[in-house]
Amino acid sequence: NDTMLSPASAAASSGPALENFKNILLVGKTGAGKSFLGNLLLGRDAFVSSDDMESVTMGCQLKAVDDYKRGVELRVICTAGLLDTSRTEEEVRLSIAEFAKMAPLGVHAIVVVVSGR
Repeated sequence: NDTMLSPASAAASSGPALENFKNILLVGKTGAGKSFLGNLLLGRDAFVSSDDMESVTMGCQLKAVDDYKRGVELRVICTAGLLDTSRTEEEVRLSIAEFAKMAPLGVHAIVVVVSGR
């Protein structure tokens, strides 16, 4: 079950019981590999990923996968890159704040992605 939800539908999602999910927020500079890491965590190509140093993710995106072995839904929220040269600082701040709408009950982990290049 791979889903991309808008902030409104993420809050209203009729997924597993509330105690059976984990929200993971990915933040980092543009080109650091947030989408790549999100895909690794989900075990599939859910986020568009690129080797470029240009931003691929515009705004926040939430993708989810059911982990039947552990009986939990894993929800990965990928934010737009920090220090994205094509967007204003205010646009980046607002896009990062979108995660609050996607995870109204909070996040279980915030992962700061740093490029290993």
